[in-house]
Amino acid sequence: VDEALQTTPPGDRAAVVVFGENALVERAPASLAALGRLSSVPVTTRTNIQDALQLGLALLPADSQKRLVLLSDGGEN
Repeated sequence: VDEALQTTPPGDRAAVVVFGENALVERAPASLAALGRLSSVPVTTRTNIQDALQLGLALLPADSQKRLVLLSDGGEN
């Protein structure tokens, strides 16, 4: 994630949502050079991708091009 943030063009904003059974906003949309250590701790017993995507979409500013990137371990539960 930090490598991707280092290559974002000036003016681009990024947000980070962490998720498990619940989804949490780790960083609101902003110009970020690096993410650093995560402080949000989702419930890890299940995975709810739908909630994560809905929260991510809700964070996207209306006046911008929109893109979501999903990183997952791919485990089905």
